[in-house]
Amino acid sequence: MVNGNGALAPELAPSDVAAPAAAEDAERPPSSPRAEHLTLACGIVLGIRMVAPRLLRDASERIPVPVVPTFFNESKQRDEPNPDHPDYATAVARHRFEATEAALKVALIIGTTCESVPEGWYRPEDDGWINEINEAHEILGTVPPPLRREGKARYLDWLLYYAATSDEDTFILTRVMLAQTLATEEEVSRALDAFRHTAERLRDLDLALAQSG
Repeated sequence: MVNGNGALAPELAPSDVAAPAAAEDAERPPSSPRAEHLTLACGIVLGIRMVAPRLLRDASERIPVPVVPTFFNESKQRDEPNPDHPDYATAVARHRFEATEAALKVALIIGTTCESVPEGWYRPEDDGWINEINEAHEILGTVPPPLRREGKARYLDWLLYYAATSDEDTFILTRVMLAQTLATEEEVSRALDAFRHTAERLRDLDLALAQSG
C-alpha cells in the first residue's frame, strides 16, 4: 500500500484487524464498577475491568491458520504434506504470536477505558492525537502508522500509538490484562515469558530474512 507521499505505508498486522472486529461483534459487557485504575507514564488514567476469556479466544481464532505446504512425492506420484518446511515453521510461529497479540489487544479494547487525560493530552475521540502523530512523522520524513478513525480500532490505535508512551507502559498493560483473565500469578508469569520468547524469536527471524535478502 502506498500513502499520499508515494512512500510505502506499513500494513496492519493481522491482530490489529482481528481484535477490533472481535470487540465490535461482542455483546456489550454489563457495566461493572472498575476496581482498578492504571496511570500511564504520560499521566493518562485508564479504568480496568474484567474481560471474558471467551472473547479472547474469539479474537485469537480470527487469525488465519497457516496452510501446511506440500511436496510432490515421486515414489507415490502424489502431493503430500510437508510440515518440516522452514517457511511453515516460521508461519506457525508468527500465527502463534499474532493469535496472542489479538487476544491481548481485544482485552485492551474491552478491558480498558479512558478515565482522564492531563492538560495538553487528547482523548480517543479527539482528532488532535492523530494529527500530532502524522505531523511528527512528516517532520521526521518517516511513514506514519495506519491510524484508524472509526470504532474500536480508533481506541486501540489511540492506546497503542499515543497513550502508551513507553515500553514499560505496554508491559504493565499486558500484565494487568493477563491478570484480569488468568487465575494465578504463575499463569501470568508463564504467559508473559511465552509471549516474550515468541516475540524475540520472530524479531530474530525477521532480521535473518532481511540480512539474507
